[in-house]
Amino acid sequence: MQSKLAVIITGLFLIFSVQLGSAQERNYWVQLETHDTLDSALERAKEVSAVVRDLRGIRTEDGKFVLAVGRFEFSEARRTRIALANAGSIPATSRVNGDINIEGYFWPSGRSSADNVQAPVSAAAFDEGEKLAFQTALSWFNEYTGEIDGIFGSGTRSAIASFQESQGFTPTGQLTRAQSALLLNLYNAETAKVRLEAIEDEATGISIEIPRALVRFAGYNSPVAHYEPVSEHGMTLYLLSMEGNESSLEATRNLLLSSEFFPGERQQRTERRQFRIDGTDGVTTSHAYAELYGNRLKGFVVNWNHEHDDVMQRILKAMQTSFRESHEGTLDPELTQEASEFTVELLASLPRPKVRRSASGFYVDETGRVATTASAVAQCDAIQVGSGEPMTVVASDPDLEVAILEPKNALRPISHAGTDNIGRSKGSRITVSGYSYGGELGFPTATRGAWIGSDVVTGNPDLRLIEAPVLPGDAGGPVLDDSGIVLGMLRPPLAVDRTLPGEVHHMVAAPAVWRLAAVEPITSSGTPELDAVDIARHAREMTVLVKCFGST
Repeated sequence: MQSKLAVIITGLFLIFSVQLGSAQERNYWVQLETHDTLDSALERAKEVSAVVRDLRGIRTEDGKFVLAVGRFEFSEARRTRIALANAGSIPATSRVNGDINIEGYFWPSGRSSADNVQAPVSAAAFDEGEKLAFQTALSWFNEYTGEIDGIFGSGTRSAIASFQESQGFTPTGQLTRAQSALLLNLYNAETAKVRLEAIEDEATGISIEIPRALVRFAGYNSPVAHYEPVSEHGMTLYLLSMEGNESSLEATRNLLLSSEFFPGERQQRTERRQFRIDGTDGVTTSHAYAELYGNRLKGFVVNWNHEHDDVMQRILKAMQTSFRESHEGTLDPELTQEASEFTVELLASLPRPKVRRSASGFYVDETGRVATTASAVAQCDAIQVGSGEPMTVVASDPDLEVAILEPKNALRPISHAGTDNIGRSKGSRITVSGYSYGGELGFPTATRGAWIGSDVVTGNPDLRLIEAPVLPGDAGGPVLDDSGIVLGMLRPPLAVDRTLPGEVHHMVAAPAVWRLAAVEPITSSGTPELDAVDIARHAREMTVLVKCFGST
């Protein structure tokens, strides 16, 4: 019997997760049998409930006592009746009935007595987390359509009453402790079937709940992260993350509306900084949402097989409620793994903020602060380093041509600069690390050179002279000695009256950089020399490409 019961329960779970036709109301029951007296109905209810989950005893307006399972939408009720009949758990004479005139309930008796004995609990007795959880669960079961805010107003009370009635309780609009536990247990059981889990996609800076049993990560194809279907629901998901503005938002909406991704009938809602689009042709259902967070456009696009619309609409509601920006970075435009069949050409044509200029930079402390050239980060709409980490300018000295950037999100760089107080002799070997070709190679290059010494050209005590065949893209990068100690930052060319030899350049001495950054550098002494390979590796770990974005 226990084995048979497990099979039946499993079958019911599977049936419930494959629902059709969200437009139909859930007013249908699988009516098992009808009794003239309460005693005979209760006796049979005890027997049937041993093998049929969620049995209800209904007292009708004409004085009959009905045993039934429900409620369902019509096609779901049909499949449930067939499954139970094939398992031998219900009479062959059972039928689908959408016209039961309910006066009250008499089974489960345990619930009835608990409903009568246990007093409803005031909303004030539940903490905020519990109230948010109740609203989320009620929303999942399509009982609640309001905002998940923890406020138990008329909408929440009405949803509670509807849930109570569906479970055979007196619809008071206030939960008892037992009913609140039941609500959350039912919700957890349902979401567990589709493995509804919160994810934080670090590359896109998006946090969202997704059904891990329905999709799996397929790869990045900037500006989207692609999740492909793994179940009969046919769900495909794209997380959208890129630099943008209101023009980008409008262009995204227009392009999606004109694409084949939204077939058939469409509905859209547009606001100043966000939009939603829904569409279906009866075969496929699609939804898109996008919003501007400052100068960042983020959202998601999802579609699925329309025959699974009922459960998918519940999942969509959870996705909409949970969607948020987890950090201010966006998907690296160069991050593409050719995993998505989404219309990349379509999104690639969007008006996106352009990189106005770039320069080299390097981490100066363990918190992720970066030193770079002041001119590179002047008048930028946005600044990013590395793979898209957003930064802000916290200090700048235009005369020295140094700026200090601070990350908007917590960073832990692999390596950062250190210095010492040891003087260098003319001709000592140095290495300049920088993005010589403006990021085209995807990594910094190391250029070997020689130390000259004090700035005899301008006499500025914060500047030094070096000799190395560097390129303009190296400006802002660190200058290191053979021990990996940072001597300073390569400065862009100075406008001076005298013409310097082609490979002689100014650098800003390390103490001036640390002073502007207001950080205490790591000071080393007696550090052993490194070979060229180790110096290049060490320099590469601290060197970053700095990008200045702007609309022009």
